[in-house]
Amino acid sequence: MTRLLFTLTTAALLGSVIAPTVEGQTNRLETSIPFDFQVGAKTLPAGEYDVRLDVVPGTMILRNKKNYDSAAVIIQRTYGRQNKPPVVIFERFGDRHLLSTVWNVGGQGYKVPKLNIDKELAKLMRQKPELSEIALTVPAKR
Repeated sequence: MTRLLFTLTTAALLGSVIAPTVEGQTNRLETSIPFDFQVGAKTLPAGEYDVRLDVVPGTMILRNKKNYDSAAVIIQRTYGRQNKPPVVIFERFGDRHLLSTVWNVGGQGYKVPKLNIDKELAKLMRQKPELSEIALTVPAKR
C-alpha cells in the first residue's frame, strides 16, 4: 500500500512538472462530468476535467479545471473499441460512481483498477453496476 501511494504521488508530481514540456506527445482529453465520482481512494466533485493519459507511462491524471483538484491513478491498457468516439465510463453502484475505463481516439482503452474501496461500496459492488458513458473531446491546440 505504501509503495502504491508513493508511486501515485511521484506520478502526480512528475506529471505536473513534465506535462507542459511533452504536451504534444501525451494523450490529453477534456470532459464534463455531471456527478461526484471516485478514482481509487479519492472522491472528486462534478465539473470540467482535463484527462492526461500516459504522461508518466501507466498513469492517468485527472485535474478539475475550476478548483485544480486532481487525482493520479495507475491504469492498465486495453484495446478493442475501434471507430468510436473517445469516452469515459463510470460504474454506478447506488449513488456512487467509480471511474472504470477511458477510451481514447483510435480504440485504445485504459482500465482503472478498483483499489481501496470501503466496506459499504464493497457490499454495493456485489450487484451488477449501471454504466454511464460521458464523451471526451480533444482540446484545440493553443
